[in-house]
Amino acid sequence: MKTTIDGYNIIYDDYSDVLYVKERGKISDRGKPFEDDFIILRRNSQTGETVGLTLIDFCKLYRSNYFNDKKLPSPFSIALIDKIASRLDRGK
Repeated sequence: MKTTIDGYNIIYDDYSDVLYVKERGKISDRGKPFEDDFIILRRNSQTGETVGLTLIDFCKLYRSNYFNDKKLPSPFSIALIDKIASRLDRGK
């Protein structure tokens, strides 16, 4: 699946269960693990800004409410994750 939600480019790889989220128009050239092995922050090295996320095992973790217990870095939120998951469910 490839779509845009609330100003974010969303790509979901169903085979690998990996979700890629990036702010539209922003450049991401660095990755940094965030508290665990399932969330990778995508950053712009020139500005230091977090512009995206890579979420590994997304559907598996979402169904287990994993993201409800995480404080996602700004500007990302559980509300955005819920919208993405809802769109994925409708797409199946």
